[in-house]
Amino acid sequence: MVKNALKAVGTILTAVVLATGFSSSASAANRVDCAGRTDFVTLIAPTGVEYCFANAGTLHLSVLTHEIKSGNNRVVVTFHDGEVWRLDQKYLHAHIHGTVVRLDIY
Repeated sequence: MVKNALKAVGTILTAVVLATGFSSSASAANRVDCAGRTDFVTLIAPTGVEYCFANAGTLHLSVLTHEIKSGNNRVVVTFHDGEVWRLDQKYLHAHIHGTVVRLDIY
């Protein structure tokens, strides 16, 4: 009887994993199409080109920027010269000139 109960529990757990998938949410930040949205982290280059990022995580990149918008996020921005800026409130807009080499989105 115990053996049958354990087998049933194993079958149920397998069904739950297959139905829900192995991971339930995105776990890494990634670049996305801006599409006019204001909730993404946005780096704006001096040329006006916008680079948008979504989801929590860390990105290593090299983007010359003169504006940063935090969107609906908290962001830590690291520049080429080692300077670090923390945008600890959502929907902040900062005029910051430099090459962003790391972006941490929370």
